[in-house]
Amino acid sequence: MKDLSDYYRKRLLDADLTFQEMKVFDLSKEGMSCKDISRELVISYETTKRHRKNIIQKLGLSGKTAFRKFLFQYKEEETMLLLAG
Repeated sequence: MKDLSDYYRKRLLDADLTFQEMKVFDLSKEGMSCKDISRELVISYETTKRHRKNIIQKLGLSGKTAFRKFLFQYKEEETMLLLAG
């Protein structure tokens, strides 16, 4: 399990996300929609969508579905690390 977690964390670090992109990633990881993220960060919906698109590109993912899968796997591994403690 730890190897997979290292994989997702390393991949995220290698993506070199901006501070704002990292905020969008974290809120996306919690299941928030672009509309909700826009409200939370007080930025436009279009800006939020652009940040998500940039994240997807930087992670080398094929699209929204691959992004959702990455978020799920990242969060799952993050949870396992917390439980392992």
